[in-house]
Amino acid sequence: MAELAELAALRIRAQEAIATKHYDRLLELSSELRADHEYWATWFAPECAVAARATGRSDARAYLDEAILGGFAQYEMFPQLVMHFSVDDDWSDLAARMDANIPQPPLEILDWPVPTPTLPLDLDALPEDRANELRGQLPPGVEGSAWQTAQGVLGWVTQRWAPGTGTADSRDAIDVLARVAAGERFTCVEYTIVLSQALNARGIPARSVGLMMANYHAGFGRGHNVTEAWIDDLGKWVLLDGQNGLYWCAEDDTPLGLRELQQRHAEGRRARATTTGRLFAESEQDFWWRLFHTGTVGGRATTTWRSGAYVPAFESQHVATCTYLLRDPDACYPDLADIAVGISAIGGGPHLLMHTAHPYALGFQVMLDGYAPVRVPVDQPRWRFAGGAGENSAVVAVRTPYGTLRGSQVRYLIRD
Repeated sequence: MAELAELAALRIRAQEAIATKHYDRLLELSSELRADHEYWATWFAPECAVAARATGRSDARAYLDEAILGGFAQYEMFPQLVMHFSVDDDWSDLAARMDANIPQPPLEILDWPVPTPTLPLDLDALPEDRANELRGQLPPGVEGSAWQTAQGVLGWVTQRWAPGTGTADSRDAIDVLARVAAGERFTCVEYTIVLSQALNARGIPARSVGLMMANYHAGFGRGHNVTEAWIDDLGKWVLLDGQNGLYWCAEDDTPLGLRELQQRHAEGRRARATTTGRLFAESEQDFWWRLFHTGTVGGRATTTWRSGAYVPAFESQHVATCTYLLRDPDACYPDLADIAVGISAIGGGPHLLMHTAHPYALGFQVMLDGYAPVRVPVDQPRWRFAGGAGENSAVVAVRTPYGTLRGSQVRYLIRD
């Protein structure tokens, strides 16, 4: 303890000499300061070099060389040192020697996934207690397949009742189904409520979508409500029509989402309608296809987009409202397989911190060459960097009730 007290007192005296520019007093302490192995090379030796140069002593460079040999590198933190020594002919060599003392970092993150920022998801989901009650009424899911489960739920909802003209005045699927059981019949709005909330109850992110024909501002029967769901095993958003039991596919049978259908509609490229229920005549399919002229996603916070003008009127008597009016729909189409990463120090040492926008994520999986896959829980989304010296590559992926989604690569360099 006495030695520590003496060292602390010595440091204080040296600091006072530096602060008051009593250079002779600092240089008188230099032999004692050399015993301070923690601060001599990195602090007191450079200050002694400044003191010696400022007072015209010939050993100024000797102090600086001693500092450099001891590992001194941060000359930019000593403006007086730079001022006194940068006039020397070999200053560039001195600076290079000091720069060479900077140690290589033990870990460098070389590449990482960067998701595209999007607006918050506005899912049509029930509170968990109501969702649990709704799950008790749904058909069983297909293990490991979100798409087969979604098709099953779509067919089940379509068959609950024949379309009617009633209005439920409730955005609760259980209430709607109870009134259907009592004999009431509702419109596309209620089909969408039940389908969207049933899918969310099954762990499939789903939201309401409003479709509108061209010239939707005039006339009647110009709109329709449907559902758009993120399908984990397809890695994309897919449009589902709860009233008609329909979805639409590309030529390769890939189910399509709203923005893809709108693009095809604008280009005059018809998508193929697929039904989980009754068959549709070609003329009837033509009618529903017209609705893909424009659309709005979301319920409480709606988002729509236009490349041209926006007409805020619907069927002559209503205002066509929206919370967000965009030029490009990408902002409301998050890729729920995407992962954002950061760095955490919780747990000691650097950890990879993982984030997902998937509302039903169970956690993450990390795959590193030569190592067994590691599962990371969603409430503790940290993984300690592993691997041998050199470059390493880990694939990180979101885990959901339907499996592990598409992975993203994180590359990093470990040095001994």
